[in-house]
Amino acid sequence: MTYSLYYSPGAASMAVHWMLIEMMIPFDARLVDIDVGAQRTDEYRRLNPSGRVPTLLMLLAEHHPVAVLAPAPGSSDRAEWLVNAREGLTDWSNSAHSANDNV
Repeated sequence: MTYSLYYSPGAASMAVHWMLIEMMIPFDARLVDIDVGAQRTDEYRRLNPSGRVPTLLMLLAEHHPVAVLAPAPGSSDRAEWLVNAREGLTDWSNSAHSANDNV
């Protein structure tokens, strides 16, 4: 199976990009130009209605458990992992966008 990664430089999609590479999973990279609001188009929202990257990380981890990049379903660490992933990505993405705003 080949995935399509919709990404934007400096955005939280970098974590999904990293997971795909780490898991050695083939993927096609497709740029989403957030500077023109491409992430808000109907076409993009159909692909990712929640607009949440941590959800994608958990789905990848579930579909490819051999990589062991997230706690297993039913694990007591699972909820904490998801919260930490969300908070870390939000902090990282916000700081990346703030840095780009000053350029």
